[in-house]
Amino acid sequence: MTVFGTTFSHRHAAYLGLDPFETYKRILDIGFDYVRLCCYWEEIEPAKGNFDFTPTKKLIEMSEKAEQKIIVTLGMKAPRWPEFYIPKWLQGNKITEIENELLHYIDRTVNELKEYSCISYWQVENEPLDPSGPNNLSIPLDLLTEEIKTVQAIDQRSVMLTVWGNQLTKRKNFQKLLALVENIGIDIYYKVPQRNLFNKTEYKGPSDSDEQLKKEIALCHHLWITELQAEPWEEHQVVSIDRDTPSFDLNKMKNNIERAIQLKPQGILLWGSEYWFWQAEKGNERYLEFIKRLI
Repeated sequence: MTVFGTTFSHRHAAYLGLDPFETYKRILDIGFDYVRLCCYWEEIEPAKGNFDFTPTKKLIEMSEKAEQKIIVTLGMKAPRWPEFYIPKWLQGNKITEIENELLHYIDRTVNELKEYSCISYWQVENEPLDPSGPNNLSIPLDLLTEEIKTVQAIDQRSVMLTVWGNQLTKRKNFQKLLALVENIGIDIYYKVPQRNLFNKTEYKGPSDSDEQLKKEIALCHHLWITELQAEPWEEHQVVSIDRDTPSFDLNKMKNNIERAIQLKPQGILLWGSEYWFWQAEKGNERYLEFIKRLI
């Protein structure tokens, strides 16, 4: 049986004008099997050696009290744009030049948070091998390997890695991650805006067919869908203000879930929890009501 969860970014909730901790309390009340929380390096270490885990720990302590199982992401990449969260005091350096600082940050973070029993998985980086962000960067495989070793030397809980699922076989990053850990998450969006040859917007999903995806991910016995599109993705918009968009509406949400279940993942994390509550604040509670019925 597939378990369900979601990702919660306290930074994105604040960006939408929501109270992050009140919103997270409401997420906990829904009763997801898992919630993925985000450690943002630039927030945790704003100055060299000056660590502040206050927001992160508050969310984890809320999870601990609610007996909510969580996945904690850590590294230089994290969910939500701009993807990379390298502190300002390190910006301007190449990724390969900040390895020592990155590994020290990971070491400190895992040691700081390992006492919490609600943490089920450490997710090291977010789509590390896939180029993304304003500068279209990716993390070298050898550096990612060192990050994983750093985590595993401190704590025995499972490490999870994620990969962009819309070009799974084309990029061939899935196999590289399989050689490193047992738990792999793929991120799937069925309606992504793209410009065609006539400069018109088209909405496309994974480049692989569902059968191709099913065959590929069958190689992994602990396969997750760590991001399943459950909010709009429109051109040049961080968030869409419309109730329904070409990329997303309630029917598309239902279809996305039904389609993802057929891939037989161990778990599905629905992407867009902040959006559901933001829409509810604007009087549109359809998404939130559907999620509550689903869970």
